[in-house]
Amino acid sequence: MFKKLPAAALVLSLVLSLASCGTRPSGAGDGKLKIAVTFDAIYELTLAVVGDRADIYEIVPSGTDVHDFEPSTDDLAGISGARLVIYNGLGLEPWLPDAVQASGNRDAVTVDTSSGVEPLAAGGGASDPHIWLGLQNAGIQARNIFDAVAAADPENYDVYYQNYTAFAAAAGALYDEYAKRFAALGRRDLVTGHAAFGYLCRAFGLEQLSLTGVFSDGEPSARRLAELIDYCTANGVGTVFDESGESSSAMRELARETGAELRTLYTMERAEDGKTYLERMRDDLDTIYNSI
Repeated sequence: MFKKLPAAALVLSLVLSLASCGTRPSGAGDGKLKIAVTFDAIYELTLAVVGDRADIYEIVPSGTDVHDFEPSTDDLAGISGARLVIYNGLGLEPWLPDAVQASGNRDAVTVDTSSGVEPLAAGGGASDPHIWLGLQNAGIQARNIFDAVAAADPENYDVYYQNYTAFAAAAGALYDEYAKRFAALGRRDLVTGHAAFGYLCRAFGLEQLSLTGVFSDGEPSARRLAELIDYCTANGVGTVFDESGESSSAMRELARETGAELRTLYTMERAEDGKTYLERMRDDLDTIYNSI
């Protein structure tokens, strides 16, 4: 969970990697702004702002759990030529400072997209890092990205600003649409496998109940599974939610024991079905609204 590699070891291994295979970002030498981002949600928010005016390198390979990511030399190679290194923040990427140091890139500006977001507590002094799953938070993150790319590439300021304002307006309209819909619902509980949807729930007045915590540490306890079975049975919960791309035996058992339908939600920790951030958010909100 959030394992870190020593900076010295990263430096040595990166040097060997670069000697053998070269850096990885596409578009090298095309004159565009080079940006490294940590994982898919940050990639999508950055793409929404920069469009085709910058080259974006995603550090965490799609399909890799960002919670447990350990960077390899190949993963780090794309940082070496980046002007900006954009990350989520709130403790989700504790390996990043060592990775930037190991890349040898002394000029990269790191951008914490969580700046200005009101975090949810996750216990033990930690904060819930899944901020991108709240539409208002995504607007803040996009603004932080815009500020950074506009400063790094002022020649494209107008394009970045138009892209950012279009995204912010679309995110705001999506929030307004579903805020009205959820306000009319009587049911407010959202039963999930992984407690990734706290910010979405906060935004729409829902209550999240989950098998595992914010950081999805290991298998759920038998006691917690029994508690949720009892809750779902007593409260007539008709649908429970797992993550897209995940296959949870515990969630299948929960659905089987309660007679609930098991449906999936996008978390955007990896690329999913070729859909953009806003497309996946709309799908999630529509799935939840039509299921609880």
